Amino acid sequence: LNFIIILNEGQATKLIKEKLINQDRIIKCYQGIETQNEITEKKLSKEIHFLSCGRLVHVKNTPQIINFIQHVSKFLNNYEIIYTCIGNGPQYDFIKKFAKFDRVKFNLIRKVPSLCNYLKENNIDFFINLSFSEGMSFAVMEAMSLGIPVICSNIPGNTEIINNKNGYVLKLLNNLEMQKIIEDIKKDLENKTFYDKKVEAVNFVKKRLDRKIVLQQMKNLLVNRLLLN
Repeated sequence: LNFIIILNEGQATKLIKEKLINQDRIIKCYQGIETQNEITEKKLSKEIHFLSCGRLVHVKNTPQIINFIQHVSKFLNNYEIIYTCIGNGPQYDFIKKFAKFDRVKFNLIRKVPSLCNYLKENNIDFFINLSFSEGMSFAVMEAMSLGIPVICSNIPGNTEIINNKNGYVLKLLNNLEMQKIIEDIKKDLENKTFYDKKVEAVNFVKKRLDRKIVLQQMKNLLVNRLLLN
């Protein structure tokens, strides 16, 4: 290979560690998404709507998301909790049986025509991605583009675009860390920092993930690389 285009630094680290290609032949470039011109509004109620979206397979770690929602319902018991899981795949039947909640309104949907439209129309407050590995999740980027803070696992595909200013990063996927993040969420909901996170998410997408910008960057990189070769 003359060069390879990757989505995150974790992929570069793995390629170099496995001695699959020289570092100077690795190009990182996000694919980006279409930016949105609105921020989803928070309803003036004690209702919190969480959503995850992804193929129901082991790597997406949906059972841990369900565990997280269980903790949410325990520690935010003065809120009405809704959790929507959009996805299909080998674990669909397992997830349907595994997701047993006492006081959470649970929706399991195989697919939607447009994730962006669904996020807008259903007043989603938080997007969850606790995958074991990611390239660069389009669902995560779409949520951020609408000002929806993302709760994510501590992996390269997530942490390159999500931080404590625009979302929540679980350093470890354990109950203690989940409780800490839920406490942070509660504090943010009770003051203006929740809206600050929404604005930061939108601004990050506009600055770093705008498809028009990143595709032009990719074009420039490819032209320069091909000219050098």
